[in-house]
Parts: sequence; structure tokens; C-alpha cells
Amino acid sequence: MLPKSRFVCFVLIGFLLGGFSHPTLANVDIQELIDHAKAGETVKIPSGTYRESITIDKAIKVIGEGEVRIISDGENPALTIKNRGASVQDVIVENTRSEFAVFVTGSNHLLQNITVKTAKIGVRLNEASKIVVKEVKVEGLPGAQKVGNGIDLFQAKENIIENNTVSGIRDGIYVESSGANKITGNTVSNSRYGLHFMYTQDNIVRGNTFTNSHTGSMIMVSYNELYENNYLLENRKNVNSQGLYLYDVHDSMFRDNHINDNRIGIMIDNSFTNTISRNEFKGNALGIIFKQSTDNNITKNDFKINVTTILTYGDNSKNNNLINNYWDNQTGVDANGDHFSDLEVVADPYFMEITDKNSAFQLLFQSPGMVLMEKLFKSAEENLVKDSSPVMVPNIQEDGRTELNMGIMLISILFILSSLSIYLMGRKKWQ
Repeated sequence: MLPKSRFVCFVLIGFLLGGFSHPTLANVDIQELIDHAKAGETVKIPSGTYRESITIDKAIKVIGEGEVRIISDGENPALTIKNRGASVQDVIVENTRSEFAVFVTGSNHLLQNITVKTAKIGVRLNEASKIVVKEVKVEGLPGAQKVGNGIDLFQAKENIIENNTVSGIRDGIYVESSGANKITGNTVSNSRYGLHFMYTQDNIVRGNTFTNSHTGSMIMVSYNELYENNYLLENRKNVNSQGLYLYDVHDSMFRDNHINDNRIGIMIDNSFTNTISRNEFKGNALGIIFKQSTDNNITKNDFKINVTTILTYGDNSKNNNLINNYWDNQTGVDANGDHFSDLEVVADPYFMEITDKNSAFQLLFQSPGMVLMEKLFKSAEENLVKDSSPVMVPNIQEDGRTELNMGIMLISILFILSSLSIYLMGRKKWQ
């Protein structure tokens, strides 16, 4: 056994060597490195933990070496980027008090391979353009699910939000008063809304996955949006949960999406002149609901293994064009062999009309008595929503990414019935 004095010496030497191999904020000041760098230069930050707020206001590249952790526990963001042409890569940013962990203005910046841990908003693009946010991971600290957003765009345009991961926060990707952005390949889970649009136009949303949240995507007061090839899966945290909710949306395209295993597949509310085409609605408690919405084209979608396929209420939802959709619960007859049913698929708003007058009738949903009443007392012909030419076989090939959970789906329908009165009274919960 080593003498006590020699043992202490070995421990002291090991501690000192360990200290030199992992620099701390006592050795390096990041802001000082940035201030001394000239435009076009690269600043390499040594591995370590830095408790400071830094600002980049010139066209330099900042790269972390090893594990670089920048922690702000004050009122300023941990990282602020201004002006034009800055790049930040390979760092961890933590924010516990400031409204933003990363605050970006200006144009032509790059954020790549950054982990952001925030109690409020992770990354804010504020009046920013042509910014690339790529391979960024945003994690909500305790409390973030009530007040924070993961990646937040305000009055921002022509930005690329690509291959990022967001979880444990209020709205995963929030876009307000912004346009012409490309949101592609992102994954958002465990949030209120995976994607939330407010007052937006001309954006592209493609190839994202929104799962296990209150609502997969909430699109509100938006125009000319392209929303395609996204996966909205298992969004059923609340009795009002939807895969996709459209409110006051116009002239937009929603195509080739997989909207599966949610409480409600799609809610179309006060929305007009949109095209909803070649989407798969599978395993939802309710497939599609129309509310006060007209002049939408609902074409070539597949509705499969939903507990209830279609509901509509209000005579203002009668003028939608439904054609060539596949309804697995239809009674189809193809006498001439053209692969289209000779029988229409009809959604009668009768049930919704009587529950609007007396919400207690919700308890009779799909009961034998209610089914009989719907047959005896049909709504006026002009109020019916019809697919005049449904297809006999699915439009879309099976996709292996999703699984149907029948038990959860059946439980979901019970929760939805208890909440239909909220929809009928026109109340919405945005929290």
C-alpha cells in the first residue's frame, strides 16, 4: 500500500491533468474570442462549461470542440445572433430564466448540430430571413410545456427548418405572421401542438412527424400552404385531440399525409377552398369532421378502420366536393367493373343537429335507437355531405410505419363523445 503522502501526490497530479484536458470558463472567455475574430474567420471553443451570454454580430463561424456547454441563468439569451452570415455548430445551450435560449435576427445564418435546453422558448427567429436551422435538438425543461415553444418564427420568411427534434415543450414549431418558409424532416413529440401556424402563407411543410401530442398540427388563419408527406400519429393526449386541425384556412393543399391513430383524424373548421387529397386516415376514433366549412375538395383519400368515419354539422358544410375516396365501411356496388362504387357515401348531419339542441343526446351516439332515428328522420337532401363516386379499392399502398391500437381507439371514442358539446357550442381550447 502506498504511503499516505505519495497517494495524495498521485491524486493531486491526476486532478491537475484532468483540469488541463477539460477547460473551464476560468480559462476561456467565449465573447472575448468572438470579439477578436474578423469576418470570415473560424472561432473554435474548447470543451468545457461556460456560464455567460454571448453575442455574434459578424460573419464568423463558431464551432464547439468536444462538449461545449453554454449556460445562461440571467435575463439575456445564452446565444444572440445578429446582422448577416454567422454560423454556430456543435454546442449545447441551456437557458433557465431568459425568454429565449437562442435569439436570431438578420439573415443568412446557420445553426447546426446544437442541443437547446430551455425553460421557455428554445430558438426564436425574429424578423429573420434565409436562416438555416438544421439538426437542432430542443428539449423543454420543467415548466416549458406551459409557456415555451421549441423553434419559434415571428415575422420570418424564406427560412429552412430541417431535420430538427423537439420534445417536452408547449408548441414544437410555432410560426406566426411568417411566409415562404420550408419546414422539412422534423420530429416533434410530447407537446401541445406539434406544429402551430398563425397568420401565415406560402409555407411548405414536408416529411415531418408529429406524434403523441394534444394536436399534431394546428393550422390557423393561413393561406396557400403546402402540407405534404407528413406523419401525424397517436395524438390523443386530450379529449379534443386531433391529428390535423384546420381553422380559417384557405386555398391550401394537404396531400399524401398519414393521419393515423389519433382521436380525431382531421377537423375542418371554418375553412374554405382547400384541397385534401391522397391522405391516409386510419385507426382514428373519428376520421373527418366538417364544421361550417364549404368548397373544399376531398379527393382520393383512404378512410380505413376508423370507429366513425365522417361527421358533419351545420348546413354550412354541405357544399364540399367529395369524390373518389375509399371508405372501408361503405356498401359498395360496382356493376360495370370500373372500380368505382355505384352507390354514394352519405354523411347526414342529423345526429349533430339534435345534439346541438340537446347535448344529452351525445350519449346515444351510434346506439341502435339513434341509428333508427337517423334512418327515419333524415336531414334535407341539400344538407347531406356525399361522396358521389367512391372507389372500391384503396388509393394508397399500406405504410409499415404505423400500427393500429384498437383498444386505445375504442377508448378514445368514449372521450370524444364527452367533449362534442364543446365543439357544438363553438368553444375552443388553445391551451
